[in-house]
Amino acid sequence: MIQIRRMIVILATVTVALTGLWQVGRLWDAGVAAASPLLTPTLEASPSPTPTGTPVFSATLSIVPDRTSLRVGETLTLVADIDVSEGCQYPILELSLYQATDEPPIFAHIDPPADLLTAPITLPSAWTFRATHPGTATFDARSYGERYCNDFWNWHYLSGQSEPIRVDPAAVWLPLVSR
Repeated sequence: MIQIRRMIVILATVTVALTGLWQVGRLWDAGVAAASPLLTPTLEASPSPTPTGTPVFSATLSIVPDRTSLRVGETLTLVADIDVSEGCQYPILELSLYQATDEPPIFAHIDPPADLLTAPITLPSAWTFRATHPGTATFDARSYGERYCNDFWNWHYLSGQSEPIRVDPAAVWLPLVSR
């Protein structure tokens, strides 16, 4: 008899618990739980943090000639410079400036005497060439350095090209003979 009473008490307890869970489920579905101030947190407005983004790296290597037309024997000065986006750095380790390799050579280096400079390099950088043959030429430049925009340092190459430069034959002066 005691065992039957225990069994009835256990079954009644389980039935009451299941009924209570069923009622909570009905209240939840009806939205009562969502409307209860105890279950709905109150949000307060807080100032939004201002995002501080990393700048985007952008750089341009320019080559500007002092003129675009000259004669054989005359000199040409080219200025190489690099424009880097704000917030970024690009210290260079090498800078080269040379006549485009797919063209017949019509210029000779004067200053610097070779087509490659190594660190330390001051920008803008002026290069002087002497026209040796008539024709048209363009100059290519290439830099090698490290770019940095508040993130990480990494190796980076830049390239640039001048506008076409025309070299005319040297002027020939003939004496004028008259009677």
